[in-house]
Amino acid sequence: MSLLGVDVGTTGCKAVVFSGEGTTLSSAYVEYNVVRRLQGYAELDSAETWSKIKSTIARAAHEAGSGDPIHALSVASMGEAVVPVTKDRSI
Repeated sequence: MSLLGVDVGTTGCKAVVFSGEGTTLSSAYVEYNVVRRLQGYAELDSAETWSKIKSTIARAAHEAGSGDPIHALSVASMGEAVVPVTKDRSI
């Protein structure tokens, strides 16, 4: 039984797969662009960020191999972040 930890940070996403004993099996990290339209403000493009989060998770899971399937997931993310979506969950 392996475990997946995902850290969605301000400038990038990290995903790490651990064995049940706590040994790191694989990890992946990808950065996303921070948009600064006004001084003192920072934004992320929601579609780009979500795409990169999914690819980071997929890469870490793939590199861990299929011999020890992931059975649990933990996610940490930056402060209070909200992405409004439509009824069909489109951004």
